[in-house]
Amino acid sequence: MILQLPLLVSQVVASGAIIPRPALNGFYRWLSTHTPMSQGVYSTFNALYGGANSGYTSALWWLISLSLLAVILIGWLGYRSTKTNPLSRLVPFTAGN
Repeated sequence: MILQLPLLVSQVVASGAIIPRPALNGFYRWLSTHTPMSQGVYSTFNALYGGANSGYTSALWWLISLSLLAVILIGWLGYRSTKTNPLSRLVPFTAGN
């Protein structure tokens, strides 16, 4: 915990999310090229503000399309059966009781 908090704070400052990268001094510019948070912030800025077609946006579209495909496939598998389930034969439905 003692070590994680200063590293987290330095990554937040160096990432460019709070202060733009051109306004940072040399140490934080160097740190921003080596920390994972700065790359995540850069990808998010590209996706939000219409930057170049980065890998982040294409991966996001792939994730959305595969999720929709999975939902459609699961829905089709769940509703394709027209036979009654074996459990419904054991427990009959009695309406009005």
